[in-house]
Amino acid sequence: MFRKSLYLTLILALILGACASATDTPAPTEPKTVPEPTAYPDVIGGPAVIPPNPYPEPAGEVQMITDFAPLTGDEKWSRGNVYLTEGESSIVLAESFPVQVSVTLIGSLPTPCHQLRVIVSKPDAENKINLEVYSVTDPEVMCITVLAPFSSRVDLGTYKSGHYEVYINGTLLGAFDL
Repeated sequence: MFRKSLYLTLILALILGACASATDTPAPTEPKTVPEPTAYPDVIGGPAVIPPNPYPEPAGEVQMITDFAPLTGDEKWSRGNVYLTEGESSIVLAESFPVQVSVTLIGSLPTPCHQLRVIVSKPDAENKINLEVYSVTDPEVMCITVLAPFSSRVDLGTYKSGHYEVYINGTLLGAFDL
């Protein structure tokens, strides 16, 4: 008799417990809104939103690219290094007509708060294409001091037939022929 009442009590407690948890769940709320993406590039995956190029096309030899081009306000930020992993960055030629040229940059930024910037020059008289690669960060923001790995593709565009060499911060990355 004692066992039957014990089993009955346990079963009743389980049933009430199951019912109570089902009724205690909060009513569904409105879905959370995702904040608007920033106009600054993401450290690893490239830009969250491709910002409009704040700089008009210069008349001289420098061509600024959209994805990682300097942004308005960068002059107030601290400029830092970019640590490219030796032998990992590469030139990519897309199988298209005309051939689209890009560079894959693989390395690390000084902290997760740094943002990648790249300025691409037009080919000079010797068909050398120079990429100035650096990072910027807001000096007012506290940030953990740890390297932030990244992998980013920088589109260079199309070029006429010829032999080209690509330099990153003065160091030869490689060459390609079209």
